[in-house]
Amino acid sequence: TKSKDIFIAKPSSGSQGKGIVLVKKWKDLQDIVQRSRRGQGQVSATYGSACEYVVQRYISEPLLLDGLKFDLRLYMVVTSVVPLR
Repeated sequence: TKSKDIFIAKPSSGSQGKGIVLVKKWKDLQDIVQRSRRGQGQVSATYGSACEYVVQRYISEPLLLDGLKFDLRLYMVVTSVVPLR
């Protein structure tokens, strides 16, 4: 990773930006993991309930649509896993 990279850790069960943490070093995420493990079964004021996190590289200049950030969500129905059916 580059020294300028920033990582964003988001609780997988969170919404509306609650529990999101930004770190500059990958190893700083260890503190988040330890707090989450210590808080399993408990609710922490800082990190919410113990949970899994999604971690990704923070994009400082995202692609915008009419000046706004956006996301694409694709939903599909799998009707069969049997080939040619």
